[in-house]
Amino acid sequence: MEIKSVRVAAVSIYIALFLAGCGTGNPEDVVKTFSDAMISYDTATMKTCYAEEQEELIEDPAEEDEEITKEMIEYLKETSAKTTYKITNSEKGEKTATITVKYNYDDITPIVKDALGNYMVKALAAAFTGGDDSEYEEIFMTCFNESAESKEPDDGDAEIKFSCVLVDKVWKIKEVSDKDALENVMTCNLAAAFSDIENAFASAGSSGADMDKKDADDSNGSNDKKKDAKGLDTEDLSSGNKEELTESIPQLSVELVDNGGTIFNGYSGDPTVSCWFKYKNTSDAPVKFEEVYIDYYDSNEKLMGSDQNCQCIPEALKPGETGYIYSYYYGLGGVYTDNGCVPSVHYSLQQAKELYTVDVEDKVFKTSGFGVEITCKAKNNTPSDITFAEPGAVYYDADGEVVGFCYGVESFSPGQEKTFNISGSMLTYGMDEKIVDSVEVFIQGDNSFW
Repeated sequence: MEIKSVRVAAVSIYIALFLAGCGTGNPEDVVKTFSDAMISYDTATMKTCYAEEQEELIEDPAEEDEEITKEMIEYLKETSAKTTYKITNSEKGEKTATITVKYNYDDITPIVKDALGNYMVKALAAAFTGGDDSEYEEIFMTCFNESAESKEPDDGDAEIKFSCVLVDKVWKIKEVSDKDALENVMTCNLAAAFSDIENAFASAGSSGADMDKKDADDSNGSNDKKKDAKGLDTEDLSSGNKEELTESIPQLSVELVDNGGTIFNGYSGDPTVSCWFKYKNTSDAPVKFEEVYIDYYDSNEKLMGSDQNCQCIPEALKPGETGYIYSYYYGLGGVYTDNGCVPSVHYSLQQAKELYTVDVEDKVFKTSGFGVEITCKAKNNTPSDITFAEPGAVYYDADGEVVGFCYGVESFSPGQEKTFNISGSMLTYGMDEKIVDSVEVFIQGDNSFW
């Protein structure tokens, strides 16, 4: 179930209530009647308070969202009953009036964000088992109910002006100054929370578009990234001299300090490539890589494939720190590889505005013939919820050379300490796991999304 569809379901609650249709002897009374009805979810009374029918704000929700809408309305009825209000100003003319109301309500944004963080973790797991829409909907409501039990809402407030008119000697509401604010009061900020997250996804998409345009502009001349990346041959990546690569977005920069990789026959027997790039944050602010992908070219600059599922370990870097982008790409089946393979890495560099670090200790790893499994103890010593952390690990041999990576997904409440496992393969199929001499585990990223 997409974030957008949940957002539609949330706002549809507002649409179902915000229709036209109790006028009274003075404008303050009709606003009080409307507010009391809104708090108690008395939709029949609410409809009678408007002078004319209101336009729907968005399209009706899809059929598959109806159940989640019903269950959410029941929750909102209980939460909305705690809302209070006060008329703070009244300006009355002969046939028009403006009534200002201050609302105080439970803002359930922390609950929604916590639920969505847990939902994304569980939905990711369901995706690997072929989960359908009904399963995703059930997962979301389960996560929401659990978060509602464990999290407290914030204090929300809104000041809204109601424009009233005298119609046939009866006062009715014509319009409100801020429909979004009224929507937030009615849904206890449910709709706003979904909107913020939807906008975050949209923002990430627009940054990717900007990056693609920059890459296209670069292709008119020389492709600096591709030339700076070291070529892979069918045996291994030549050691060569480390070359520097600096990509700048105002005041943000990283330097490529090392890279490596190889082409090999994977589990299916088809050519597979794994490669990694080690970067140093050379700016004065914490940074993160967004919209990361790696294109693979042969020595004739013919595109062989593109890995859109690269990982970053850790997710964000403090000034002066180093980290990795790595790719394990299976998409070279049927591709001629005798002309070598040159990786070209692409990304958008952004500031990590809410950097977090979870302390990791007691790392223990073991090999099983199916990969490397790491058990760690970690504690969130920050005051914030970390709802979608991606623990990442790097394997080293006795000489300190990189021989593998793995990552997982976890969530941490403030002060929470937990033990978890992550596991993954070596750099190449068939590489002896016994050469792993040490592992390094990172849990560091940017919490500003949430």
